[in-house]
Amino acid sequence: MSNSLSKRQSDVLYFIKQFIQQNKIPPSIKEMCSHFGVSSTNTIYEILQALEKKGHISRGVKGTSRGIVILGETAQATPTQVQSIPSYIKQLTIIGDGHASNPLSVFMQSRGQIAIDTRVYDITPKQQYFAAIVPDDALSPDGIKQNDYAIVLQTNTAHDTDIVIVLMNDQTLIRTFYKNGKEAELTASAKGFPKIKLQPKDDSIVILGVVKGVIRVL
Repeated sequence: MSNSLSKRQSDVLYFIKQFIQQNKIPPSIKEMCSHFGVSSTNTIYEILQALEKKGHISRGVKGTSRGIVILGETAQATPTQVQSIPSYIKQLTIIGDGHASNPLSVFMQSRGQIAIDTRVYDITPKQQYFAAIVPDDALSPDGIKQNDYAIVLQTNTAHDTDIVIVLMNDQTLIRTFYKNGKEAELTASAKGFPKIKLQPKDDSIVILGVVKGVIRVL
């Protein structure tokens, strides 16, 4: 590997591996900048770009933090090795706009894919998952902020206190689901977002899934 990488690239790759081993999640760009005493994030981005090009890592969607995945241990990355994805990496569709009258429409307007390390996120084999861009700061006190990527288990049902993603007409929302007997509502933890009552047989609101994790955007 030392023949294919510069010293700085090798140092960064080693740091990423050690960070994942110790923390069970990849480091953010800011954490790498801090560790190496680098003030410009562009320097780290360029190194990550080189590591990805040489087949050592995958960065998923550009602009996300903690989306780095270690791909290989070989000294030289051939095109076949670059394209080889470990079994623990899962590509999730990033849903787009849609309407509650046709919930599957969000997949027809896909915004691409994101690579997820199933060793890091709570993803169960044989179940369907997708990703979604968090539309607002309604759950920011809970650590889910606008423009984050939500990792979602695809299901049209939810349990009390689940964080769900819904289509309300043509608007995508992520809220906490509360159920009390036959009554259910969607709530935000941040101020300024009204509660949304869920009425039986109301087809203007459809549950798309339950949020299982979040990838932070820089």
